[in-house]
Amino acid sequence: MIYQRLFTSLVGIPILFAAIWLGPFWFFSILSVCAAIAIVEFQRMTSKGTRRSPWFLGIFWTISFLIVGQYSVGLTQFLIISLVTFIIGMFLTALWVIIFCDRSTIYPTWLMTSLGPIYVGFCLSHALALRHLWADDSLGRNWILFCIILIFASDTGGYLVGRLIGKHPFAPILSPSKTWEGTIAGFILVIIAAIFLNGILLSGIIYWQVLLISATVGITAPIGDLFESKLKRIYGLKDTGAILPGHGGMLDRLDSILLTVPFVYYLAVTIVHY
Repeated sequence: MIYQRLFTSLVGIPILFAAIWLGPFWFFSILSVCAAIAIVEFQRMTSKGTRRSPWFLGIFWTISFLIVGQYSVGLTQFLIISLVTFIIGMFLTALWVIIFCDRSTIYPTWLMTSLGPIYVGFCLSHALALRHLWADDSLGRNWILFCIILIFASDTGGYLVGRLIGKHPFAPILSPSKTWEGTIAGFILVIIAAIFLNGILLSGIIYWQVLLISATVGITAPIGDLFESKLKRIYGLKDTGAILPGHGGMLDRLDSILLTVPFVYYLAVTIVHY
């Protein structure tokens, strides 16, 4: 499995980094594909059983959030248009479940169909908002690279050290393979990577800002993983899919990113000034 995981990473990571480097259109395109796959996995997981799920509406709503992140200017506009998108999506979903669902399944179907686009679409839209936060395109590019590399450092450090020397379970009920040794190693690796990358990508932002952002990533990345693990436990799944050998589904690969990128975005908005 570790070889499958390594091979997938060697293929997928260069594609992602190339999309970030080539410009906003390519980054938006790759995120849209990933988000569409992830929301289908989420809806398939949460509709397991008798509940019907509006696949097309979930994809449309999710991509709409990404469009908001792509074209919004500034925090206020981003949040206002996201709120409008949220309200419209909730309304359309309510109409769908009223028309097509049985009385006993209206509320659970409405809830889970709404949760997916918010979890996948709104959270992932922060990556695009971070990419366009500054007028300088190269600065936005560097920020999203900085953020993604730190998340990968957390995941990689936790996975490798956990497999090699991990003995004390971090959350045995939610994720038996996650250990304290791996989690701490991932946190330390994030701090080291942030200090190293600061002068290369971010033009030397203040030291305490680097530590705060990296510590936030080091904490939220494993929490995002645990949140998705809890969802899978609820629905009795090991993986959300099999599209990424060694990783499982797209949602399994995005779990840390979905929770962490919003935190980095709001920290960048509030504490970093160029």
